Amino acid sequence: ASAPDTTTPEGEQDDQSTTSAEAVQLALLRVMEMCSVGASVATSPPATGCCPLHRRISLLRRNLNDLDTMPCAPEFGPTGVLQPCNVCGLLPDAGAKSCFACGATASPTARVAL
Repeated sequence: ASAPDTTTPEGEQDDQSTTSAEAVQLALLRVMEMCSVGASVATSPPATGCCPLHRRISLLRRNLNDLDTMPCAPEFGPTGVLQPCNVCGLLPDAGAKSCFACGATASPTARVAL
């Protein structure tokens, strides 16, 4: 029996360097903390939900659906050599001293060529 194909339809490797679901969710929560869902914000239609968290999830879901209609972008994503966070696995912004999602201090080891 041959090994299962770990290449995604987009051609990206789905291996151990893939950011964990927990880290992605943490990053999304950080982004959602920066989003306003108040009545004065011009969103169409307004975000709905039982609490601030679920209103932000509604807003995120609607925006992800809009982004999903964008044309394919084969070159999208980081380029060069980046070091994933040694705590959560997210890739940093260039020159970042700490992780955007978990706040861990960047380490000078374990760089990954993209």
